[in-house]
Amino acid sequence: MVDGLNDDEELSTDDILDAIIASRRASSNLSYLAFTATPKTKTLELFGRLPHPTEPSSKTNIPEAYHVYSMRQAIEEGFILDVLNDRPSMRMGELAKYLSVTMAAATGIVDKLVRSGLVTRGSSPDDRRIVNISITSGGRRIIKKHNEAKQKAFMDIFGHLSAADREKYLEILTKIHQRLKKDGQS
Repeated sequence: MVDGLNDDEELSTDDILDAIIASRRASSNLSYLAFTATPKTKTLELFGRLPHPTEPSSKTNIPEAYHVYSMRQAIEEGFILDVLNDRPSMRMGELAKYLSVTMAAATGIVDKLVRSGLVTRGSSPDDRRIVNISITSGGRRIIKKHNEAKQKAFMDIFGHLSAADREKYLEILTKIHQRLKKDGQS
């Protein structure tokens, strides 16, 4: 059963999940990945890396995030700039639709990017009501840096796998993607 509970005590969902995780934590052939913009203490305890892996977790050996990627970076530097990087410009309405946010929310995000010098905002020569967003050279540098960091992170995670294992992994991801795509259409 679960340590610290008597046989007559009722188990909570958290108790059950903690027991399952604890029973699988020591597996040397199993990797757990957690992607979150704001890791909480429990997430770091479960998925973090110890600075001194041969020593137990303690006040001086606190689990750390494998990689820190802030929400600001994810929104401003990665996702939006990546979308803009592949085209000369994008209408504000298209961007809002792509992000599944309101025009007001898209405008707020773009305002921050403009202030940071990562994008420019301009009106259409044919219709001044249309606002076009374009990535700047500074934005392109950020995307390049972001993509290099992403590539390094992937190599750190998957670089030790054989070509055959990477091929299997890609095959599984492709099947999952196809299923999700099919489910989204029906």
